[in-house]
Amino acid sequence: MKTTRIIKIIALLIIVMLALFLISGSVLSIDLTSTTGSLKITKREKGKGLVSGVYPPLPGVEFKIYKVSDTETSTTATVTERELKGTGITGVDGTVTFSELELGRYLVIETDAPEAVLEKTANFLVDIPSTNATGDGLIYNVEVEAKNETVYGGVVLTKQNKNGTALKGVTFKLQKLIETNWEDYPNSTLCNLETDESGEITLTGLPAGDYRFVETGLGNNLEYILDNKTTYTFNVALGDNSTTMVTPEKITVLNDNPKLTKEKLSIVRDVEDNNSVKDGINSLDIGDTVNYKVEVDIPTKIAELATYKITDTMDNGLTLKKDTITVTAENKFIKDTDYTVSTLENMLEIVFTDAGKTKLSGKEKVEIKYDAILNENADATSKGNKNSVKLTYSTIVKENYQGIANTDIVRETMPQTTTVYTGGISIEKRAETENGTLLSGAIFKLADTKANAKAGKYIKDKSGNEITLTTGEAKELGKASYKGLSYGTYYLVEVQAPTYEENGEIKYYNLLKNPVQVEIDANTYKEKSVKVVNKKGVWDKILPMTGSTSSFIMILIGIGLLILSIILHKIKK
Repeated sequence: MKTTRIIKIIALLIIVMLALFLISGSVLSIDLTSTTGSLKITKREKGKGLVSGVYPPLPGVEFKIYKVSDTETSTTATVTERELKGTGITGVDGTVTFSELELGRYLVIETDAPEAVLEKTANFLVDIPSTNATGDGLIYNVEVEAKNETVYGGVVLTKQNKNGTALKGVTFKLQKLIETNWEDYPNSTLCNLETDESGEITLTGLPAGDYRFVETGLGNNLEYILDNKTTYTFNVALGDNSTTMVTPEKITVLNDNPKLTKEKLSIVRDVEDNNSVKDGINSLDIGDTVNYKVEVDIPTKIAELATYKITDTMDNGLTLKKDTITVTAENKFIKDTDYTVSTLENMLEIVFTDAGKTKLSGKEKVEIKYDAILNENADATSKGNKNSVKLTYSTIVKENYQGIANTDIVRETMPQTTTVYTGGISIEKRAETENGTLLSGAIFKLADTKANAKAGKYIKDKSGNEITLTTGEAKELGKASYKGLSYGTYYLVEVQAPTYEENGEIKYYNLLKNPVQVEIDANTYKEKSVKVVNKKGVWDKILPMTGSTSSFIMILIGIGLLILSIILHKIKK
């Protein structure tokens, strides 16, 4: 009986101890007073690498949480079937917290993330409360951490001309491919990019995606051609070993500024002219032909230009030979098919057709040759006879990257000018002295050498007639002139002397016995005249005359010295 009682007491004590143990365990692991909980999500990004042993926080990630049944296992169910319990975005510390959540199961969806995020975190379920890591308790303030794979790429665009010179101040905008559409990059600072002193634009921190540059302006590089049709694409992606790949990493954009050069190739003369070059100046006679050559750079985008023409303007002293015009660029171009020619007075205009511009594509230069003749209107002073050429071209392509037509904006190059010169001679015929009476009726011829002057071989004009200068009357009394002679040394030969009246009788002044040497240059036609003096009397008939009083005096002095020496010789003897 006593033993049975003892056993019952021990069993009761065991039951009590078990109950106390169970009660004690429940108190340690379950907070029976909690009716709500919270969810804290921490986002980190891997693209920037470890910082102090951890990945840096990722702000700007949006999450939405939905209340689902405690038995829900699917994370793909339509969210419209769920009860939205909160929306939050991670802050600068990469965290977002949802508080005062009723107990139960939740579906968590990452709904938005920064561009650098390659792929959002998959949807997941979380229970509030959740069992702790050791399985012996519950956690009401649940914390989860997720990492996103992020990409940040960089690219360098270099702007230069065909010679490699950097172009500063050229502007571009950046576009990104969104689904199937190219859209201006939303970051406003990337919508108006400008090349620096080195002609470069450097971008960093670009998220994964397809991008392109579009040229929008030339800044102060106004002589260049704006190409807002061509786009320059590149891609930012995640490569092997979580490295960022940018393809291509460097982009070079070339711009054209067409230039033009002009030169005189040669001068064609009917006869050889020993006076054609003097003091380094290549001068001409009237009637000579000048060969001209114009070379023009061909822009790489010439087929995209609405306007591309060459205009040549000549002074009145030059006459274009229309049938000599040729246009070549490795091959000969066909008039009216590849280009058109317009002539108006002294202006020549060559306009390239669309077919011609297409044929020019890929070529370096186009060469234009033609001839002109120096005519009677030529200027015989230092001003010379100018031939100026310029290029007029579009500074923007026909249409932009959207296929929208651009307004044609044209620019002219600085005219390139070559000058050809010719000279002339002016004569004043005077009696007795260089300040004597002007005399009319004297006739002169010109020779190019002294030997020809003495032999009577005189220079002819373009019509084949000997050049003759006759001193005039009235306003031109005693004066004669001729223009259209190349610079150099000439010999003036008097072939008929002027007349005078003496005692009712018409007599001739003494004809010059020797030719007068003259130097023709830019000033001898208008600014300085050759004074030729005629004398009369028997001494003039006996003594050779050069038309110079000083020469005559020197002869008299010589004769006097000769007589004096004879007298002294006789006295001594």
